[in-house]
Amino acid sequence: MRLKRFAFGLIFCLGGLGAIVSARDYASPQLQSVLATLRGLSTSSFQQVVWWAANPAAPPMTTIDWQQAEAQVLSLADRDRNAVLMWLNSKGRGALCERGATDAMIGPKRFPIDSFNYVSCGGPAPTPSPGDWRVVPLARATLQQTAPVGGITIQNGFAAIKNDGSAALVCLSFTNVARVAATKIAFDLPLLDANSQPITSLHFERTGTFSPNVAIAGPTTVDQYQSSAQGAFAPRSLAENCLLSNQGTAALPLLQTQFVSYRVTSVQYADGSRWP
Repeated sequence: MRLKRFAFGLIFCLGGLGAIVSARDYASPQLQSVLATLRGLSTSSFQQVVWWAANPAAPPMTTIDWQQAEAQVLSLADRDRNAVLMWLNSKGRGALCERGATDAMIGPKRFPIDSFNYVSCGGPAPTPSPGDWRVVPLARATLQQTAPVGGITIQNGFAAIKNDGSAALVCLSFTNVARVAATKIAFDLPLLDANSQPITSLHFERTGTFSPNVAIAGPTTVDQYQSSAQGAFAPRSLAENCLLSNQGTAALPLLQTQFVSYRVTSVQYADGSRWP
């Protein structure tokens, strides 16, 4: 009788273990991407996200790493997003565990949110895929706000580099504040190293009809770009505000890129005029 009870208990435990492992297998790629972004934030940037999570709203800009992280969190499916927000609000990692996250995906304990209700998700360290993207800060070159260049203001955007160095993605949101519609806008996108020194530049031309004072929005995350490019869950027009530079194989300048900047280099207008 005791042997039967032992065997039943062992089967029950193994069955439960199997359920845990299979649950972890279903951590969505989007959730893993957000956790990777949060894991890579500095202490000060992570604290900015924690403060934001108490009353989450769409960030007005996404030029700073913590703003980009906030936008990524908001882009998640409801249950994944709620699990991340529960953790950021000091309610423990339990919901993330249920969504398939491991401790390696979430990262080491973060003060103060992991000081309460801490639950270990366990699990082995994930093996990163060479196709994953890393978000890099997209920022203007100076602290001073400048007048609209060529009548174009850039509100926000984001940049990402594939982990294997084979591609770069830069998306911008802008507004034409000139008195006449613009039809072609050229952007220069310098890639910078860890010391903010230029490595090389990418060039992007956006064509269309951009009426005065109408915001032309682009994606705010890699996932949103991919959904838009595929015509899935986001308007296809969003992806038109992005430059995808696909090198095919690893390129040293992309592996070295830590920041991306931007500037408007030329504008054509519907009345035939140009800037500069």
